[in-house]
Amino acid sequence: LNLYEDKEYKSDAARMIAQIYIELKNDKNALTYYEMADKITPENYYNIKPILSLHVKTNNKKVIETTKAFFNLAPENPTIYNDLEEIYFSNNKDNDLIAFYKSQLNVFKDNKKVQGNLNFYLARIYLEIDKKFAKEYFLKAKEDFEKVFKKDHAVFIAIENGLKRCKE
Repeated sequence: LNLYEDKEYKSDAARMIAQIYIELKNDKNALTYYEMADKITPENYYNIKPILSLHVKTNNKKVIETTKAFFNLAPENPTIYNDLEEIYFSNNKDNDLIAFYKSQLNVFKDNKKVQGNLNFYLARIYLEIDKKFAKEYFLKAKEDFEKVFKKDHAVFIAIENGLKRCKE
């Protein structure tokens, strides 16, 4: 780590040290090095995602702040939503993720693509909890996405499949 002058290499080295600590099941030191990597190259997906994962796992007080930072990297990109599901679900924090998504509906009310994603991913979560709510969120997602995508976009097939599952 100390040998590198270049920010990218230095950040990569810090991240690799953090990964070693993860493998050693030493979350505290892993977090220290991931945060170091994040200071060197801020707003880096590969730094913020594991920081968020550790914050969720350890109930860190910075979890909401880190979730927002991660989400705001690319709120229109489905990868962010899939990563959030993976992180929150693996730590049995489904309700926290639902609350976060709902809080973002007001933040992004003028961005129909983000609104569509938020509604779609809320619907996916609710499919396992409450099919009535799932249906409502799928329909909202469909309405939002109709304003930004052509009718043959793959998301509409996913929504229709979700709506079918709501009837099961």
